[in-house]
Amino acid sequence: MTKKASVGNLNESHDDAHKLVIFKRLEFMTAYLACFICSNLYLLLNPFITIWLGSSYRFDESIVLWMVINFYLMFMRKGVLVFKDAMGLFWQNRYMSLIEALINLGSSIVLVQYFDVWGVLLAMFISTICMPFIVEPYVLFKYGLRWSLVSYFKLYFRYTLITFILVYFSKFLSQFIALDSGWFGLLLGVVCNSIFIIVA
Repeated sequence: MTKKASVGNLNESHDDAHKLVIFKRLEFMTAYLACFICSNLYLLLNPFITIWLGSSYRFDESIVLWMVINFYLMFMRKGVLVFKDAMGLFWQNRYMSLIEALINLGSSIVLVQYFDVWGVLLAMFISTICMPFIVEPYVLFKYGLRWSLVSYFKLYFRYTLITFILVYFSKFLSQFIALDSGWFGLLLGVVCNSIFIIVA
C-alpha cells in the first residue's frame, strides 16, 4: 500500500521522464530480489524437504525448476502492477484475469493427463505468458508511462539472463557444500549463496 501511495503521489507531481526513472529503479530492485529468492529456492528447496521430511518426499529437479520459473514470472510483475494500480489502470484490462483463469484451467485439464504435476506447472506458465506477461505492461505503457513495450522487454530479458547465469553458477558452487547433510549444511548453503548473489 505504501508503494502504491508513493507512486500515486509521484504520478500527480512529476513529469513522465521522472516517473520512468523511478519505474526503472523499482524494476531493478524487483529483479534483484527475484534473483536472490529464486536462487535460494532452486538450490535449497529439495535439501530442506530432505532434512524435514526425508529424501522420499523430494521433488523431481524439473518440477523445482518450473516452480521457480513460475515464481519468477509472478514476482517480476510487481513493478508493473505497482505503477498500473497507482495510476488507476483497471478498466483497460478488466477481462484479463478471467481469460487467464480459463487458459490456466483448460491447459491444466489437458496437460495433467500427460505430465501430472509438471503439467499443472506448465499450464500456469502458459496462462501467465499469454496474459499478464504481455497485457499488464502493454496497458501500463500505453495509458500510463508512455514507454516503448519493446524497450521494457529488452530490460526484462536482460535481468532474466543475468538471473539465469547467477543461478547456474550458484548451482555449480553448491556442489561443494553438503546442503542436505543437516540444518547446519542448509544454513551454510543459504549464507554462501546469499553472499554470492549479493557480491555478484
